[in-house]
Amino acid sequence: MLDFQPRLNTPDVRVWDVACSHPPAAWAQTEVATRSGLVFARSGVFRRRGRHGEDVIEPGVAYVQRAGEEDEFAHPYGGDACTSIGVSDELLTSLLREPRLPAGVIATTAREDLSLRTLRSEDDAVALLVSVLSRRMPARLARPSTAAARRSLAADAREALAIDPSLGLLELGRLVGSSPHHLSRVFRDEVGVSISRYRRELRLRRALEGLDGSLARVAADAGFSDHAHLSREARALLGVTPSELRREVAGAVQQAGKRPLQNA
Repeated sequence: MLDFQPRLNTPDVRVWDVACSHPPAAWAQTEVATRSGLVFARSGVFRRRGRHGEDVIEPGVAYVQRAGEEDEFAHPYGGDACTSIGVSDELLTSLLREPRLPAGVIATTAREDLSLRTLRSEDDAVALLVSVLSRRMPARLARPSTAAARRSLAADAREALAIDPSLGLLELGRLVGSSPHHLSRVFRDEVGVSISRYRRELRLRRALEGLDGSLARVAADAGFSDHAHLSREARALLGVTPSELRREVAGAVQQAGKRPLQNA
């Protein structure tokens, strides 16, 4: 079951939060996208497949969809939550500067995830899209079979880390059937950041999703050793303290609740 909560609606940009409460299951019925845009995972892990291939979707990545595109989704670990920024085809084309959509997923930063939670206007949404799409992964001059294998290896590693961010490099390599050295190189090439950096930002994303609780509990649930560890990472990756993050996110939520939804 899907629950849609609208946040912004203008002629060119529509933003809504989507909560999926599917129990763990195999591939579900095909879904057809009604609007082009970018989908950001906020919590949970699921798989998506279609003409673009198959990928793992977890907090820390986003994917592009085109209106009319058909996808299947599997939820082996249960429900998830995403935020979708739908845009007109004209706007999407202008942002991409080319008709071809990026294949696979695009890694996002913790700063972009914070922007996602605090966006207040169409300008905020477009700025976030520009930030993410400007880093889309370039096409590689490799045989299709090689490119598919590298993409699959990185996806398996991302899936494992999304379930357990504490996995070390050796254990992660054993889980996905790769040497640590090869996995490190492929992961950086495919995702755009190192495994250690990805792990740090993944923990911080978990904290961003649970800022309404006590900060000590948030730190523990997100995999930090203590509140001080969470504070150090928040300062290092976002330049603010957890308390400041909570006020910023809460302020954006309160403002969104008081503002009438803009209609197209």
